[in-house]
Amino acid sequence: MQLALAGNTAPTERAILSLAPLGVPLRVSVWPPRHAGALAAACAGWNGRAEAETAPMQLDVTVAPPAAKPANEGVLVTGSTMKLEVAGATGRACADTQTAECRIACDCLESTTQLRNEVLEPLVLFLLTRPRRTPVHAAAFVAEGLGVVLAGPSGSGKSCLARAADAAGLQVLSEDTVYIQQEPRWRLWGHPRVVHLLPGDAAATAGPRRLRNGRLKHVLGLRSATSAPLNCDCATLCILERGAAKASLSRLSPPEAIARLWPLDPGFDLLERAIADALAVLTARGAWRLSLSADPAEAIHLLCANLPLLRETALG
Repeated sequence: MQLALAGNTAPTERAILSLAPLGVPLRVSVWPPRHAGALAAACAGWNGRAEAETAPMQLDVTVAPPAAKPANEGVLVTGSTMKLEVAGATGRACADTQTAECRIACDCLESTTQLRNEVLEPLVLFLLTRPRRTPVHAAAFVAEGLGVVLAGPSGSGKSCLARAADAAGLQVLSEDTVYIQQEPRWRLWGHPRVVHLLPGDAAATAGPRRLRNGRLKHVLGLRSATSAPLNCDCATLCILERGAAKASLSRLSPPEAIARLWPLDPGFDLLERAIADALAVLTARGAWRLSLSADPAEAIHLLCANLPLLRETALG
């Protein structure tokens, strides 16, 4: 992460953070510059090596005195633009220009996690996913250099499988969303930090809790969590199916695989065309149906025992 001052006079000087979330260069300007440290903390994990041939995204942040709470909180996406209004912050992002701006109340800097989750991440991910990194609703882990993507709707077992893979000593890429890069080369990206488990899948004393997709879930750390995103250039897709007495794998043709992934969950349907294109490439050589028993560890063992077979459909 690089920090510098831009401008020659006090009213226009802005601190500059040079970042690279998911390998895409991001230039964050901060006014007043004394708040750059707090913004850098909120952007933790967005460091890394940027694609040299990729034009940077721009995010302009202005820290201001607290303002009245907005009448209508939320996020509104209209075509290539997004508007954001939450308590203590407003923002706007434009995918066409790859620029975003936000105004943050100074008291919002007291919680860098909340600032990142509710303001900075929505704005930056909006730019990232149009069109550079396509989000796919899936968990993923890496075994012997192969990315194993585990796709399915909410409640299909993605987070439990990510936790089981982590417990088995494998590198988790994500518990819920992976990002597919197609230009200038194909890559699968993820940023493993925590898993979110329903009470029935987590110990009663497990960590903090968070509301996700309308359900309260336990937040558990990962052994293979990383401070920055990871990527791999070889992957295959497994589509989850619950209710089997014993975990099993069966091969799917590209059309069968694609049909099982629709309709997209809310949020992902905003990028239906881009996701369809990304999945068409990922499943060009076929995919797998992974039937799950009640034991996630059994499925992870089955996948690891069949890596040579999984590589037959791998992209990369």
